[in-house]
Amino acid sequence: MPPITRRLRLFGWTVEVQASNNLAGRTLVEELALYPEAMPGAETDLIVRLGDTVADQPLATNPSSHLEHANGFTARYTVATVDYRFEGARLRELGVQINTPRSRFRKQAQRLADMQFSTREDRAGI
Repeated sequence: MPPITRRLRLFGWTVEVQASNNLAGRTLVEELALYPEAMPGAETDLIVRLGDTVADQPLATNPSSHLEHANGFTARYTVATVDYRFEGARLRELGVQINTPRSRFRKQAQRLADMQFSTREDRAGI
């Protein structure tokens, strides 16, 4: 399935949201539907990608949850891995990949601990 792309006006910024056409992507796009579409031809201030993160050769990996790249860094959190990309001092792109629990036991334990959402994909908007 092709990815879902929307250009929205969020808090004074023109944000392009690119989401995989899966449960997490559709959930995110549905939650963002409340925001107005960006004006045609408006310059994009920020690109947010939900799906695969950008794979660059890291310059440093200390600690192991933090990878430094030439134009940003990748942070590995419990629920997601996030790529932060900069142009100068300005954040220009975010790439978000939802991490899958390594074991079925851990997945079930997290499901019990989180009563509001049944899966990590359901929490995409957060």
